[in-house]
Amino acid sequence: MYVVGLVRISVISSWEVAIQRICLFFVQNFLRSVYRKEYTLAGKLMAKMVGARELTFDVLKEWFVYFFQCTECRRCSVFCPYGIDTAEITIIGRELLNLIGMNIDWIVTPVANCYMKGNHLGIQPHGIVDSYDMLFR
Repeated sequence: MYVVGLVRISVISSWEVAIQRICLFFVQNFLRSVYRKEYTLAGKLMAKMVGARELTFDVLKEWFVYFFQCTECRRCSVFCPYGIDTAEITIIGRELLNLIGMNIDWIVTPVANCYMKGNHLGIQPHGIVDSYDMLFR
């Protein structure tokens, strides 16, 4: 039995330990640290002491890296001693990043194609008709 932070772990791989460290110790604090700076008295007065930080472009880049590297498999919630569902936190983080325009191309492109062309592949309407004609001849 090993102890990583607050989590007791039976014999597991180093990959799972890395997942737990990312999820348990970083992801919740990404949103919490910015919240502390903006909305708590301690964060406004003693920012460094309580771990509060301003929302800067570097913080957004850090959020982007960690929120989009999560596969949302929910394994970290199994190991969390407090029962925090970190996948839900990453979903909220992704939604916040989407609202300010930071998203991944393979997510944005199919959605844009649906709005512009009517399908997620971006096929023009006459191309679809030609494809159906070719299939049914």
